[in-house]
Amino acid sequence: MAIIVSKGGKDARRLEPSEVKQEDYLQQYIHANPEAIPMTELKDGAKLLILAREFPTISGPIDALGVDSDGDVYIVETKLYKNPDKRLVIAQMLDYGAALWKGYQDFSSFTAQVEATGGSKLKAGLDRTLAEFFGLGEEEVGTVLENMRRSLSEGRFQFIVLMDRLEERLRTLITFVNANSNFRVLGCELEFYDHDGFEILIPRLYGAEVPSGTTSSPARQPARSSEELRALAEDHGVADLYNRALSELEELHDGANRTRTNVALVGFMGESKARNTIISIYPDASCPERGLALQIFVGRACKYFSIPREDLMSAFGPRAEDAQTWAPNSTWYFDEQHLNQLISTISEAKRK
Repeated sequence: MAIIVSKGGKDARRLEPSEVKQEDYLQQYIHANPEAIPMTELKDGAKLLILAREFPTISGPIDALGVDSDGDVYIVETKLYKNPDKRLVIAQMLDYGAALWKGYQDFSSFTAQVEATGGSKLKAGLDRTLAEFFGLGEEEVGTVLENMRRSLSEGRFQFIVLMDRLEERLRTLITFVNANSNFRVLGCELEFYDHDGFEILIPRLYGAEVPSGTTSSPARQPARSSEELRALAEDHGVADLYNRALSELEELHDGANRTRTNVALVGFMGESKARNTIISIYPDASCPERGLALQIFVGRACKYFSIPREDLMSAFGPRAEDAQTWAPNSTWYFDEQHLNQLISTISEAKRK
């Protein structure tokens, strides 16, 4: 594409593309300017938030990890046209996808790593960053987080090859993969120009026009209302425990998010007052024989309530490692006795 610049209709001259010399520059650029990827060609009104650069996996660091307002997770790999291994980039991204899926089945570990790797962008915490970037309310943030968890659990990712120039063979490969698999692979070409101290960018997106078996996450279901979650607790035979936990524990936190599957009780922590989930109540993972399923982030809870770890955990019932929650290893069942003890322990700590 030719770019012609002029002033007052005179002195027109043609600009030539500028060379991108380092892949790191592409990483930095897309981290600071995610809108450079024309997401609206993929979804109406879509925006991409780059959560972290060099996100660690067992197969090596992902160049950039992103999410959109639907909770779809994006793996972005940057390459320069001059790089001799650019033809292997799709296999490399799939390897990263497999590593992300295998290594972060525990969603709490994933969110903790995102916040640790995201730097200043995630300083306020993942919840608040999503809310501010996408302009979401509490329940909408809860839905996005739940959809991210599902994407990780099911290994359902969106892949973006980001390059200064995409060769024809790679564009053909992207079209082939999208037409003959359940993966969605996108190629994004960023063509840079320099003029009078300004950087001009022309982005081109390839692959969005080709349908795939599962182009993006299936239709998202909204968060359940308070009444629907209460009805879910009744269906699972834990209505009394659920109502007691919600009424007593919510008062001891700074707020609550209601999602499709749970009520997340949150607290503002640290100097930045980052919004963190402390306890999540899962009515659909509960049963009358075992009790109410509570997912508790023990480290956060101890810090938030200023309770020694052994004192807090002395109130816990049996671990619920088979429960369908974000983090089964951090989930316990609470019968009436254990729930009363938990509420008493936290209430006493708050009074102090």
